[in-house]
Amino acid sequence: MIARSLAFRLLVLAVTMTVLVPTASAQDKIELSPFLGIRSAGSFRGENQLISFAMSSSPTFGTFFNYPLVGNLQFEALWSHQSSNVVQKESNIQDPTNPTKTELFDTSINYFHGGVLFGGGNETWEPYVALGAGATRLSPDAPDSSSLTKFSFSVGAGLKAYLGERVSFRFDARAFGTRAGDRQEDLACGVFGCVSFTRASTFWQSHFVGAVMIRF
Repeated sequence: MIARSLAFRLLVLAVTMTVLVPTASAQDKIELSPFLGIRSAGSFRGENQLISFAMSSSPTFGTFFNYPLVGNLQFEALWSHQSSNVVQKESNIQDPTNPTKTELFDTSINYFHGGVLFGGGNETWEPYVALGAGATRLSPDAPDSSSLTKFSFSVGAGLKAYLGERVSFRFDARAFGTRAGDRQEDLACGVFGCVSFTRASTFWQSHFVGAVMIRF
C-alpha cells in the first residue's frame, strides 16, 4: 500500500516537473551510478485469502546507466538487487490488527529495467523524473522451489548534485510494481504449503538510494 501510494505521488510529481522544471540541463555525458540504500517490504496474497506473504525490508544495491538522447532526455538502464526473506502473515480472528507471522525462507529479488529519465535545473542541481519497465527475477532459497521472472514497471524521482566534472552524487526514490501474470504460479512449496502469486495481482516495492555518479 505504501509503495502504491508512492507510485501515484511520483507519477504526479513527474507530470508537474515536466511542466515546471527549467530546460537548462547538465545531461550531456554518459553516467554510471552505483547505488546503495534500502528497499521496502512488499506483500501479496496467495490462493487462501486469509494468508498473505511479505518480503522483508532490507538493503539494496545496484547501478544506473544513463545515456544522453536529446535535450533533457536520457535513456536509463537499471539493475537493482535485494536479499530478503518471505514472511507468512495469517489473519488472527481474535485480533485482526495483529496477524500471526512466520518466517519461511530467504529469497533474492532482482530488477532489470530500461526506460527514460527527464531532468532540468542547472549545472549544480538537477531534479529529475524517470519511468521504466522490464523484468523482476525472484530466486528463492528453499526446497522444491523455482525462480520466477515477471514483467514489472517503475516510476521514480530524484536529484543529481554535480560537484565536479567527473564524479558527483545522486539520490533516487522509486516505486516498483510486478505483475503476477495471467495464471497462478508457485514460488516455493514446503511444510508451510505453497507460496503462490495469484493471477492479475501486483506486487509493490519501493527503494530509497544514494549513488556515486561517474560521468564520462
